[in-house]
Amino acid sequence: MFLCCANRMIKRSGGLPSTEPYSEARSQSRTRMRNNNAFTLLEMLVALAVASVLMLGIFGMAGRMGQSVEKNNAILQQDMSIFTAIAQFEKDLMGYNGNMLSANPFTLQFKTLKGLYAGQAGSGQAQIIYQIEPTTDGKARLLRREMDPVFTSQTLSSTVLEADAMSFTLRNENGREKSPWDNPSAAPAAVSLMIDTGGGRIWTRTVPILVRTP
Repeated sequence: MFLCCANRMIKRSGGLPSTEPYSEARSQSRTRMRNNNAFTLLEMLVALAVASVLMLGIFGMAGRMGQSVEKNNAILQQDMSIFTAIAQFEKDLMGYNGNMLSANPFTLQFKTLKGLYAGQAGSGQAQIIYQIEPTTDGKARLLRREMDPVFTSQTLSSTVLEADAMSFTLRNENGREKSPWDNPSAAPAAVSLMIDTGGGRIWTRTVPILVRTP
C-alpha cells in the first residue's frame, strides 16, 4: 500500500530529482581551482622581467668588483715598482763619490762605490745615470744606467725602473731643485726623490749622501 502511494507521488512529480545542478557546481568548482593554481601569461612575463633585472644587477655588480680588483692590482704593481726604484736610488747615493753632473734638468749623473751598501767597500766604482723621459701617455719614466767610470762608452748594465708617474723631482737637502750639481764641494748632503703618481698620491724619499768628496 505504501509503495503504491510512493510510486504515484513520483509519477505526479515527474520522476526522480535531476542531478544536473550538482554536476555543474562540481565542474565550476574544479575550474576555479585550476584557475587559482595556474599562472596567467601576464604573470609569467612579469616574473621573467623581474628575474632578468635581478640577473643584470648581479652580473653588473660582479663586473664592477672585477674592475675594482684589476685596478687595485695595477696600483699594487705600480707601488712595488716605485719601492724598487727608491731602494735602488738610495743604494746608489749611499755610495756617492765624485761629481754630480747634469746635462739637462732631467738627468742626474754621478759616480758611486759599487757594493758599498752591501758591506763591500772598495769593490770598484760605477757611474750611475738617472734620466727622466716622457712617455706617450703623458706620464714619465725613470731610467737608470750603470756605466764604467773609465770606459764611459761601455755600459756595464742597463736597467729601466718601471716606475711610470706623472712626474719625478730631484731636490737637495734644502728642498730646492738644483740642477746641475757640477761642483764636488757643493754637492748636497742629501737628495730627495719625489714621485707623483697622480690622483693625489705622492711618494717622497730623502737619501743622505754618506760618501762625499771634500
